[in-house]
Parts: sequence; C-alpha cells; structure tokens
Amino acid sequence: MNYSKIILVSIISMTFLASKAEIGHVYDVYNGVIYEATYDTETDVGEATVLGVDYNMGITYATSDSVLELLDYFYGYPVTRIGEWAFGGRKDLNHVQLPRFINTIGEYAFRGSNVITISIYTLGNERTLSIDNFAFCNCPRLNRVYCPERKLTQLGIGAFLCCPNLDSFEYDEDRSQLARIGNLAFACCSCNLSRTYPVHPTIILNVHSIF
Repeated sequence: MNYSKIILVSIISMTFLASKAEIGHVYDVYNGVIYEATYDTETDVGEATVLGVDYNMGITYATSDSVLELLDYFYGYPVTRIGEWAFGGRKDLNHVQLPRFINTIGEYAFRGSNVITISIYTLGNERTLSIDNFAFCNCPRLNRVYCPERKLTQLGIGAFLCCPNLDSFEYDEDRSQLARIGNLAFACCSCNLSRTYPVHPTIILNVHSIF
C-alpha cells in the first residue's frame, strides 16, 4: 500500500474543505415583496433576488399612482434578478420600476399579471438584460417596457406572448448583443409593435415565428 499517496490525498482534501467558502442567506420582506440575498461569508460579496409577494401583507405602493419601486439594494447587496413566478398572476400590479442592477427577469416572472408598464432606470449602458421564457406571457394590460440603456442579450420563448396591448419596447438596440430570440416571443402582440420591432435574422431562431 502506498501510504504517501493516502497522506497526500488527505492533505489535499483537508485543504479543499478548509478553503471552501460558505454561502450565507438573508430573507426579508419590504413593502410586501420578498427578497433573498446570497453572499460569500468570507468576502461578503453577493447579490439579491426578488422572490415574490408576501400574501399576508400584500404590496405597498410608493406613490398614489401605484408604482411598485423594487429595491436597488437588499441588505447592502445589489438586486440582480426577478425570480421565476415572482409576480405571476398578480392582479394588483400597475407600474413596476425594476432595480437598477437587474440583469435577469426569470421565467414566468410576470405571467398573467395586470402590469401596465415596466421600467428600468440604469446606471449606464454597460449593463445587460436577459428576459427569460414566458416572462411576460399573457399580460393583457402590458403597454410599455422601457429600458433604453440596457443591452439586451436574450428574449426567451414566448417572452411577450399574448400581450395584445404592448405598443412600446425600448432598449439599447445599437449596443445590444442578442444571442437568442425565442419562438413566439411577440406572438399575439400589437400590430404596431410587430411592424416596428427590428428583426435581425442572424440572431433569431425562427424569423417567421416570433410574431
């Protein structure tokens, strides 16, 4: 038996376990919205996600016209993601201002909700945004998505499927690096949007099936 190999493997294993960073979690509710932060307990580097709505509290709006202003920071960590189904089916949504650091809107994040406008006021046009599959599917009142300084990287399958009143989708078209536009991304949307949205066949899975 080669004891030197056993000792070496043991030392490597102990070193790996000792150096493995622990991940911390923080949950809390602000204005009726549930947030979660994950962070490295040694470096304190982390980010936060919007998980959804506390159904016992309901949403508290910041202004009289029912604008839901999501936090930019949660316990000091930038809010970078809207989680899957976070606001899915919510009928009490009107206008939502997303966090400035947001880079991902998860699958079904607003599906079937009554949201009217989505806006992101950014820190500059170096930030990217991915809109995942069915993120805004079946939002009958959705009229405008406003993120003019965001570089769009992905539009998932059915991202805006069945949003008949969607007339305006503003993003940084010149600087965007769209790697994928999923099928049915804008199916059953307004005719006006279908005519004006820039179509680039090289980045679309199926040009004839996004509308």
